[in-house]
Amino acid sequence: MTEASATRILLIDDQPLVLAGLAAILEGKGFSCRTAEDGFAALRHFREAIPDVIICDLNMPNMSGFELLSIVRREYPQIAVIVISGAYMTRAEQPGALMNAFFAKGQYHPEELVAKIRELHLESPMLEQGAETELAPLWVSRRNQTSLLVTCNHCLHSFPVDSLAPAEALVHSVECPSCRKSVSYAAQPIALQVLEPIQEVEAACAEELAEEPVPAH
Repeated sequence: MTEASATRILLIDDQPLVLAGLAAILEGKGFSCRTAEDGFAALRHFREAIPDVIICDLNMPNMSGFELLSIVRREYPQIAVIVISGAYMTRAEQPGALMNAFFAKGQYHPEELVAKIRELHLESPMLEQGAETELAPLWVSRRNQTSLLVTCNHCLHSFPVDSLAPAEALVHSVECPSCRKSVSYAAQPIALQVLEPIQEVEAACAEELAEEPVPAH
């Protein structure tokens, strides 16, 4: 049995074409894949077999990826988690409590994903029970840049925070609405890397529209 064929992967995404495409690519590499359209369907698969690796979207109906992974990371810390999202961005080089790796949907090569799966399966990463990182994972919505999402590194609940925090403060603290514990996050690096390029494009589009002549009635 090869390393790849021994790796059981659960793919979770509400887009059937994405699921079919990913499954075809990974099965072509020898991995064993199951698919689920949302968090509830994913949890049903756990009754039959525990996967080695989860590849999960975040923005899904019924049960979102945020909700699913908060359960998975508490109950099954031995499972490697890869997040692939087109709705949210985070710092890929700094995996957080919800994941071991992040890819932006449509912005990675399949071989990169395959290499990461093999790497994580060999490492058998485990989120130690009770282990908490200093800074909470931060997510930026591609559709609405007026707020950010922070994942509490105590209870793994994700909630919105104000993106208009004072620019001079690199680290911000907020109370988690779920467990009431203080959560610290670094807003500026992710805001500068993700929000500003998006806002620059939006500003350029608005400027272009403003320069267009208004048709006479």
